[in-house]
Amino acid sequence: MKILLTGATGHLGLAAAKALSEAGHEVIGIDRIYRPGFPGRLLLMDLREETAPYGPVEGCAAVVHLGNVPNVHAGPTPQSVYRDNAAINANVFQAARDIGVPRVLFASSIQVISGKRSQEEPSRLPYFPLDGRVPPNPGNLYAHSKVAAEALMRFYAEEAPETCWVAVRFPWLVTAEYLKYFRPGALTDRKYYGMDEAFSYLTLDDGAALLRRAVERTISGFHILLPAARGNSRGLPADEVARRWFANVPIRTQSGRLETLVDTSEIERLFGWTPKDNYWFDPPAQNQRA
Repeated sequence: MKILLTGATGHLGLAAAKALSEAGHEVIGIDRIYRPGFPGRLLLMDLREETAPYGPVEGCAAVVHLGNVPNVHAGPTPQSVYRDNAAINANVFQAARDIGVPRVLFASSIQVISGKRSQEEPSRLPYFPLDGRVPPNPGNLYAHSKVAAEALMRFYAEEAPETCWVAVRFPWLVTAEYLKYFRPGALTDRKYYGMDEAFSYLTLDDGAALLRRAVERTISGFHILLPAARGNSRGLPADEVARRWFANVPIRTQSGRLETLVDTSEIERLFGWTPKDNYWFDPPAQNQRA
């Protein structure tokens, strides 16, 4: 399958390119930064230009769109982050729609739902375990740009019901090497920011594997996914994390107990994906790695 991958030389982009290429797909990458050894054809271009995506999209069976300004602090102003992401997303989505690409995947963010909560405030999350159905609660203009992109995807999916549009609300993406560096300070009493991200994370390898699975499954309509490891960055049981930092959040499980803060069962049902790197620290004996 010929796949267009934007944001191709970022951390997730490189991991996705490797996973897709190793699965036998032809990868056409787009980015503004060159990286040697890219596993496919790499094009350098600026997707803020309205017509830029049309040539690369031609002949592709899927678009995996990761190419955004990565956070609210990565531009000169929050307004420029929103403006650039909005333009990039509209340009890529419209090109895919005009050319008739049947599958479009997009890297949204858990910041769509995490608001601006500080450690001293009650949580605004509506329930645990979290999933892709949590309504938006953006706390900055970067997050608002992702909300706008999700709305665009829903619009295009309704225009062409036979196509597949998937927004993946990625949490904190980490590598195994970073986990080793971060673990010694993970249980300190320091202040936390992004509290309503629920201490969730996902390894780059698991994120890339999800993108590959979603590309390869033919499922029509618009879908929002929230993937995460079963563990959390506190290295504590989910029910203890909920009790200590999210006491006001209702728990929606039959038993009233939490095994994980993020429910990925819908992703498994739709795309056959489960996270493999599940625990920040060594897992308890009853919860060995999947």
